[in-house]
Amino acid sequence: MNSEYESASSMGAVIQTLTPPNSPVQEHHIDFLLEEEFACNSVFLDFFVEAAKEHFKPLPIKADDAKVIQPCSEWNCKVIRSVTTGKGETDVLAIYHSADTASRVAILIENKIRAGFQKDQAERYWERGEAGKKNKEWELYWTCLISPEKYAKDNPGFHTRLCLEKLATFFSGEDERTRFKLGVIQRALRRFAETGLQIKDETMTRFRAFYAKEAACFFAEGEVNWPKARDAWWDDTWFNFKGGGIPLGAEIVHKPRAGFIDLAANGGIDFAHGNPLWRYYELRPDEIKKHGLQELSEYLPSDEAGANVISGAMIPAPASIASERSTTTSTRS
Repeated sequence: MNSEYESASSMGAVIQTLTPPNSPVQEHHIDFLLEEEFACNSVFLDFFVEAAKEHFKPLPIKADDAKVIQPCSEWNCKVIRSVTTGKGETDVLAIYHSADTASRVAILIENKIRAGFQKDQAERYWERGEAGKKNKEWELYWTCLISPEKYAKDNPGFHTRLCLEKLATFFSGEDERTRFKLGVIQRALRRFAETGLQIKDETMTRFRAFYAKEAACFFAEGEVNWPKARDAWWDDTWFNFKGGGIPLGAEIVHKPRAGFIDLAANGGIDFAHGNPLWRYYELRPDEIKKHGLQELSEYLPSDEAGANVISGAMIPAPASIASERSTTTSTRS
């Protein structure tokens, strides 16, 4: 297909072209990326140290900080991911030799995309750094937060921070491996931009509890799986319903803030134009029953309310209604 949308005139529908799927990005995906670069790319350590200097706070030593943390010319970086002690977990631990003193220097890295801080998390990074010095695992350490630029205004208890936007500039090559890694960081940034910082929001938590209570009153136990009450963050407003009469591989998604009710589907759904599911509003009552779709009416909006959107496709209403309104193409995901 050469355009963003392909018209299916025989169905009277406009189908949104699907883009290739991408894996969702979590904090540990960035951890894996850092582990590989520290372990396999001698240039990356120099880049990381130089980039981290921008927000550096003084280290608890008398020597010139910038000089002490500079790596020696002989690259010998060792890296370990997910290092857990009695004082908590370090997402990525990199150890190298200082150019100034030939001492071992440890970088204790905490990676954030949208999750909030745990209690005393930055302080526990310092404690693990001090414990490493005491155990002679390294002579010097510094802690570093990696996050989107807008995640924090300062270092929130860490020696320094390095924004993902800056990290992304390292991956400027045109080879497929470099472009893949850049894509991982870009998807992490998009995720943060879409959801914001994931900190418990009392108002949203109460709203989700209310929503779960109303769903429990409406559905019989075991009929439909509805989202239960839980801690929520700002704009955590999507509610997914599965089971019951909803086809396997599909779910009803309530989006209260936008005022939408969508039917979303994954690989278990037949996307062929001939699948009657996508022509639900065009089917006669006997056809709906024939195809086993009669229970969908409990979850989908009334056709009299306006155009109906199903998984990115704008399904036209019957001619009697469609003639009275104009339809626009949905680009929501």
